[in-house]
Amino acid sequence: MHQGWLHKSVTRQVGGLRCHQRGVTLIEVMVAAVVASIGLLGVFQLHTQAKRSSFDVASYAKATVMAADLLDRLRLNPTQIDDYVGSAYGAGSIVAPTVSCQQVAGITNQCSAAQLALWDRYQWDQQLLGAAVQRASTNIGAPPSVTGCVFVNGINVEVVISWRGMHQSSDGAAANSSDAQSCGTANAYRRQVVLASVVMDRL
Repeated sequence: MHQGWLHKSVTRQVGGLRCHQRGVTLIEVMVAAVVASIGLLGVFQLHTQAKRSSFDVASYAKATVMAADLLDRLRLNPTQIDDYVGSAYGAGSIVAPTVSCQQVAGITNQCSAAQLALWDRYQWDQQLLGAAVQRASTNIGAPPSVTGCVFVNGINVEVVISWRGMHQSSDGAAANSSDAQSCGTANAYRRQVVLASVVMDRL
């Protein structure tokens, strides 16, 4: 005979018959609820960690593509690579050139090497601002708090992109060159991509 779910299993004598009652106590229900809550909290933390890791991977991929893009621009304009040197790309401080060097299919670009350098610098600054992709009027096309830097030493070129990661670990520039370490803000959140190359025909 079942007398309710908040009672333990008991046996008693009723009218010469033995009746067996089964159920659980309130304490047991509370313990089960606590155990379930701990399990759900663990699942939530794993989900949050997975999202952070996914965000960091996406940011690294974006930064690598952007750094490679500027290296390609430098190789196409080797005589002007000194004009690309800078440590504040991504701040939006580079004014759009009066001459556009935007390549149009079927039309030969008439820009001089100096004009092309100005155009490339402006275009890369806009890339690092993330202006190419927007959501609700907010730039989301680049890693957060990004800074781009270009260093030139003779024929050696180093393109560096630093940004802020989602969680603390160690400074992502700690093992890189002194130039790279000067790019962006040094802290345990800094992440960094460095691409180095040689431009042989710069002269």
